[in-house]
Amino acid sequence: GTSVPADAMNEVFEETFDKADPSLEQALEAVPVLQSTGIKSLLHGPDTHSVDHNPIMGRMWDSDNIYVCTGFNSQGIQCSAGAGLAMAEWILEGHPRSFPTDFTSCDVQRFYPKLASNRDWVEARACEGYGTAYGLHWPQEQFESGRGAHRTGPLQEELLRRGAVLGNGFGWERPLYFL
Repeated sequence: GTSVPADAMNEVFEETFDKADPSLEQALEAVPVLQSTGIKSLLHGPDTHSVDHNPIMGRMWDSDNIYVCTGFNSQGIQCSAGAGLAMAEWILEGHPRSFPTDFTSCDVQRFYPKLASNRDWVEARACEGYGTAYGLHWPQEQFESGRGAHRTGPLQEELLRRGAVLGNGFGWERPLYFL
């Protein structure tokens, strides 16, 4: 495979059908008109993966007018219309209102800044998310990588003695439930 340089920005790799062959063959079979349509060009480059594998959207920390919308893990084109509408409402009205969806899992402010600026933690989390993207998932699933970097409170040991099962949120190890 092709490795991505650490300083890569907007990299585009050599065009190749190797990775697309099985899917392309199935698409040509499922939609026969594609056989005569042709392919004008290919775009082959690295994906963006956030540390929790969710998009990153919303207003940046310590700013009144800097917004981001990234990290869609190759789904940016699919999500662009809805993400664009959500971002326009976020900027103009303070929150997305057209969707019956809680955007907390996408909000850029969900990240604890000291962890989000720790390259080792970010890399471990992004790789874990990428590596488990097509695995079985369940509600409130927790990442395992980088857990030692999270903050703990003064009652941590007592909570553990009482059967706490920990998770992480906003840079804290915290009880999710008790056994």
